[in-house]
Amino acid sequence: MNTATKKVDVLISGGGPVGLFFALRMAAMNHSFRVIEKREGATKETRAIGFTSRTLEVLQNRKLASYIAKDAMTVQGYKMFSNGKDFAPLDMMNTDTSFPYISALPQTFTEKTFADLLGKDKVTWNTELVADGTHSAVRKLGDNWTYEGYSVGTSFAVGDAILEGKDADKVSPSRINGFLHTDGVFGVIPVEVTKDGEYWYRIFTNIDSYEVTNGKKSTHGLDLRAGTLTREHVQEIFTSKGAPLDIKIKEDRQLAIFRINERKANGFRQNRAFLVGDAAHYHSPFGGQGLNLGLQDADNLSWKLSLVLNDSVTNPEMLLESYNLEREPIDAATMEATGFATKSLIKTNFMYSIFVNLAFPVALSMDRVTKNFIDHLSQIAQRIPKESPLLFETTDATKNSGLIEPGENIRGTVPLRKRFINNDNDFKRVTLHQLLQNQISQYTIMWVSGCSNSSPLNPLAQEFWNKFNEIYGNPTTITPSSPTAIKPMIVESPHHAWQNKLPAYVTPMDKHKDAPAAIVIVRPNRFVAYSTLVNSTSDIDTAFEFMGKYLTAK
Repeated sequence: MNTATKKVDVLISGGGPVGLFFALRMAAMNHSFRVIEKREGATKETRAIGFTSRTLEVLQNRKLASYIAKDAMTVQGYKMFSNGKDFAPLDMMNTDTSFPYISALPQTFTEKTFADLLGKDKVTWNTELVADGTHSAVRKLGDNWTYEGYSVGTSFAVGDAILEGKDADKVSPSRINGFLHTDGVFGVIPVEVTKDGEYWYRIFTNIDSYEVTNGKKSTHGLDLRAGTLTREHVQEIFTSKGAPLDIKIKEDRQLAIFRINERKANGFRQNRAFLVGDAAHYHSPFGGQGLNLGLQDADNLSWKLSLVLNDSVTNPEMLLESYNLEREPIDAATMEATGFATKSLIKTNFMYSIFVNLAFPVALSMDRVTKNFIDHLSQIAQRIPKESPLLFETTDATKNSGLIEPGENIRGTVPLRKRFINNDNDFKRVTLHQLLQNQISQYTIMWVSGCSNSSPLNPLAQEFWNKFNEIYGNPTTITPSSPTAIKPMIVESPHHAWQNKLPAYVTPMDKHKDAPAAIVIVRPNRFVAYSTLVNSTSDIDTAFEFMGKYLTAK
């Protein structure tokens, strides 16, 4: 027997989409890893299907979005029905993101895509370790790790269907379709198109009334003990909730009973063990947030762990603990929102249901409400909690500058007006997202300046560049395996920094001959860590002092 032990940087328990994505992040950053998965291979079930705008931005930043997009359905918004009539269609195409839609793809394709990108022999199948998704044993091994919450006693029907009937064409293959009813909602989401041009839809509905149970045992997921769910039963529910429309289920697959729990671990880290995705939290699938939170968990942890493994940080404990401090509040807020949505849309108290069915259409007819609704479902409104130790603590002066604030996500939908000069001296117009795109754990410190009225070059820009070289070395030496974890960038544009805008110029221009500049420090996941206007060398020093709190110098 071969008893040789192979050491790796990271052991990943669970070969679902989140575990495989984390493995891809480790591979991109040159870290050794091993993935352990108890299944024989990628799932053959549809399962989690939706990639939000924010998650697609994450994948694009890691050069992975195209692999998902090429096989996915593009869902451009929402279409809601009540009493057979659609109302207040919600369009995502005007959302301020490079991906103003949801990409719908069966989980089997996602897992196979990620596994293929990893390559052969990177996942050890048919092997169970100690943690895997919603029933993670890692939590059970520690006395201090609990997984509290509640179970929704309601039974849900889930599966895939091809539709037919006189009114089947009212169901949009480019929208999430929802049928509101006093007995609960019936959801129909496009997931796949056949060679014959027919559409498979993910269907989801409650079978009975809303009920909460407070047992400690997790019941989340497919209920294999509940018996067989028949097409006839699902059709009966669809006919009732979709009335008076004539829509029939022509074909079905993977019909099953599903249970929902709203539970979260009391912390996502203990020493060298980290919980990510379903091992850390699971909740109602209403809103399609679960897979996305897991992938964003993995992305948040990956670059922090990489910096620590590369010995590129002065305070490893602060960086690793920030994973829990940043992700737990975001995940908890999402759980609260999805739990409320579940209760609101399926509670069958007659008067309550009547109110929801009347109020919902009215609310969604208001532009302000729909924008807020779309921004949150697409997750582009997401920001890092201000309690994170990795964010610069803003002051009133900073807030009044009009700059993007620490904790906010850099938007990059509009090309920069000025030229971008690459190593070939070519001139291009690019977005901030393209400039910031990287697969490694690298911060970017951006100098954003206007054109000087008195000289061709703002002398502070040269001071900034010299300061960077003094502390972190020549930027051309930075590689994935380099201990230097920050790169410099100078963006020169008359009045553009964020979304082509560098606000609050009037007052500084009155005081200084040179147009003001700004320093914006962007984390590897494109969230802002630091931002300030620069009027003197002391402002430059303050920015580098902030980075010195946890990133090592040369």
